[in-house]
Amino acid sequence: MFCNTIDGAKAIAILYTLVETARANNVDVYYYLKYLLDNMPRHMEGKDRSFLPDMTPWSQAVKDYIEEQKRSMIEQFNLNPDKDPPNKKKSQSDSLENESA
Repeated sequence: MFCNTIDGAKAIAILYTLVETARANNVDVYYYLKYLLDNMPRHMEGKDRSFLPDMTPWSQAVKDYIEEQKRSMIEQFNLNPDKDPPNKKKSQSDSLENESA
C-alpha cells in the first residue's frame, strides 16, 4: 500500500498481522509488541524455536508479562483508582466544598 519496496511491504504485513492477532485475542497491543521486542532477541542466536509458543498473544507468558507491566506502571506512578491522580488540580467547586465543610 504505502511501501516503496517489497521488503517494506513484507515488514508492514508482519506488523499488521501481529497487531490484529493481538486485538483478536483481546490483548493490549502496546504491551504485546513490547513483550515481543523485549523477548525475541534473546532467542535469535540459536536454532531452537521451542520458545515460539510463548510468543503467541494467548500464551500465559504474555498474560503474565502484561499483568506485571501494568502493575509496575501503577506502582511507579502511585496510581490508585480509588483516589485522585497526584497532579489533579482542584476545581473551583472542589475548593468551595472544602471551605464549606
